[in-house]
Amino acid sequence: MFVSGVRGQSNPFIVRRDGTGLRMLTDLGGYQGWVLFLDVPDFHEGSSDLPVWSTDGKSVFYTAKVGANVELFEVAVDGQSPRQLTRTPPGSLHYHPEPSSDGVHLLYGSKRQGVRQLFVMKLSDRSERRLTKLKPGWAAMWPHWQPVRD
Repeated sequence: MFVSGVRGQSNPFIVRRDGTGLRMLTDLGGYQGWVLFLDVPDFHEGSSDLPVWSTDGKSVFYTAKVGANVELFEVAVDGQSPRQLTRTPPGSLHYHPEPSSDGVHLLYGSKRQGVRQLFVMKLSDRSERRLTKLKPGWAAMWPHWQPVRD
């Protein structure tokens, strides 16, 4: 999987190892996938939001523009239609999805009411739970799962 296009208008593509089967996986609806200047200080002045593989490799999680929002989606690589995972109030912005190692949950950031918080979603029923309770001026960015130890 890779992202390609022109500045500010890129979409995820997939291709087989041998170079065959190249196709655009989905359309991000005009979402550029990056924010040049963040709304909180000291976060490297920017953020890139890239599609990520599901744990089983059968789908991809990504963010795309829906009206004034940036929502979370999942698309199967077999060509099925994308599934919108979030439907949030106007002005919401989701970012940096990260599936759990067992494929049961999705960790991600979401800016709602002007504050960037971390959420976790149970993928089977799309129920979500907020993990952080930050105040305005603070931001939760780049979420990652703790590695599973044997």
